[in-house]
Amino acid sequence: MNLDDWLRRQLDNVYVSTLIMKESVYKRINGIPKKQDVYIFWGLNLRGYKKFIVVVVPTEDTTGYWYNKINEFKSKGIDEFFMVSMLKEEHLKKAFKMVYPNVVFMPSIIEFYNNSMPYILQKDHRVLMQKMQKLYTSKNKEDLIKKGHKFKTKTDTEVIIHEYEEYKEN
Repeated sequence: MNLDDWLRRQLDNVYVSTLIMKESVYKRINGIPKKQDVYIFWGLNLRGYKKFIVVVVPTEDTTGYWYNKINEFKSKGIDEFFMVSMLKEEHLKKAFKMVYPNVVFMPSIIEFYNNSMPYILQKDHRVLMQKMQKLYTSKNKEDLIKKGHKFKTKTDTEVIIHEYEEYKEN
């Protein structure tokens, strides 16, 4: 399956829990680095499998733009999202509610961490981050290493790319 076919694939019709991660990356435009936000959508389907839904590199941050992107999920077969967890992204949240009116938004664990920072001693931040890393670390990383994949960073974003390379046929 090539990338275009994979991007057009039908998705599961229901996602019980969905996590939207926002990463900031730098891309070069005419040799000048520019910051770009990237949104990674993960979903837990009714069978309990974690599924990669899509990566969105937005060209604008408006409710109309996000409405069109979220509405594309309907044409890919997604009938319902039950819970969505993400950082505060008002345009994205508003668009989700317009397309999937029954969706429930849950704060992300990163939001809990950011809100609790003033109340946690500095020495305890590292311990808390290590515990959070265990929650976010992909279970497939060890399998990917055994299959010969080499990782340059410790981020889940890199694991996502390797998972796609290894499991794209499935």
